[in-house]
Amino acid sequence: MNKRKQKQLRRILAAKCAEKCGQFEVEKLKADVWALSIHLQQTNRSLKIQNESRESINRYFVSAIKQLEDDIKRERISHVLLGLASGMIGGIIGMFIWVLCIL
Repeated sequence: MNKRKQKQLRRILAAKCAEKCGQFEVEKLKADVWALSIHLQQTNRSLKIQNESRESINRYFVSAIKQLEDDIKRERISHVLLGLASGMIGGIIGMFIWVLCIL
């Protein structure tokens, strides 16, 4: 075989290999979608069994989000207060050292 034919064969084999890899990815995605749909059906069944409506679920998530926001606010406030306190302590130490240097 000449080099041109060999290059064509290599390209064809590479394309087939890429196609197989793509098929594997598609099959994997199909399996993932199937698993998610089964999980969604199970979740819907469990929600129906527990007689929870959308409103109660929404209320739960709203309260959870509100609690997270409050936690974040508390953390920010505590970080600011910690920064202020450390700045004050650093200033006091600096003044003390300055006074010692003068004496």
